[in-house]
Amino acid sequence: MNKLEVGQIFKNYKAVCEWLEIKPTTGTAKIAQIKEFERYCKYHKEGQKFIIDEVYTEPLDKVDNRGKDGNSKYYNDIEITLLYLLQQQKHKILTISNGKALEIMNMINKNFRVVKDNIEKSSEILDIPQESLYLFFNTYYSPLINIFRNNLNKMANKSLLCYDTPRIVVKLKANPILNELGEIALNRNGQTKISSKEIHEYATDDEKALIVACERIILEEMGFADTGKQGVLLSGQWKNYMAKVNKKLYEAGNIKYYYDVFKIICYKEGIDKVIKEYQYNNSKSVLNDLMIDKIKTSIDKKSLNHKISDTYHNDSDKIIKTVIDGKCSVDMKEEIKNYESCLIPNA
Repeated sequence: MNKLEVGQIFKNYKAVCEWLEIKPTTGTAKIAQIKEFERYCKYHKEGQKFIIDEVYTEPLDKVDNRGKDGNSKYYNDIEITLLYLLQQQKHKILTISNGKALEIMNMINKNFRVVKDNIEKSSEILDIPQESLYLFFNTYYSPLINIFRNNLNKMANKSLLCYDTPRIVVKLKANPILNELGEIALNRNGQTKISSKEIHEYATDDEKALIVACERIILEEMGFADTGKQGVLLSGQWKNYMAKVNKKLYEAGNIKYYYDVFKIICYKEGIDKVIKEYQYNNSKSVLNDLMIDKIKTSIDKKSLNHKISDTYHNDSDKIIKTVIDGKCSVDMKEEIKNYESCLIPNA
């Protein structure tokens, strides 16, 4: 198989099969082939085109083997927990970021995103090498999202919900200030008085194109034109990369930053009938234990196959306790705040 790259376009299903080095087919066999393709990347479709959004560092576990490798045990617990949460929503639509989705499902704890966004400080506080933290998040973030997404697909197949994964842009929008007469207020020089407000809204096609352009420019400037975002992640420069992208976006389009979300539209009456069969609290607790077990099993296998160092194997236990375990009592947001206060020199 040839190398996949973010932004790569397959013009149709036949082109995907050529990349997989298999013959096109129909029916359930075709679905299985698409599932095989999804082990290597995240994509979205435009007509018949498959456009690559993310390339996984390692192929995900085969969906057909879920009963053999143990992945199937996660899906019922995710469905139970998510159905309960959807049932509690006042509206039929739930829009939630990727990270928040994992947190609210108890697949990670509140420290996960804090540590992920503050690798350097967390490294000092936890006494774990930055390389171990980067490796951990780069290895396990996408598979956790994929488990959540696969379960949404399963629920969509039951017509309990449908969902999309739109991109949100956070922009500053300017509005003229009005005076007491309802007219546009002017200063002494006749200039309009302006106020600005931060808004979150779905990205337009033009905004999506601008984001891709800015990302590419910064990849080239930082020397990651060939390796792409994966290269940035593995080099430990993700935070610096995103800061540069956001700066260019703000200069070009008043976009402060952007993020992807799950937009879930549910059939509440159907969910109400199904949820009665489940025990939410027990399932939520079990799910967190299963996530810990899955990651530890994966790390143990890599250690046995000498794919990771003994140091990383030991570091990973501490990382799991900090960012995955629902019983963790440490608040990394407070720890980082205390760490930063210690860095301020005495007056």
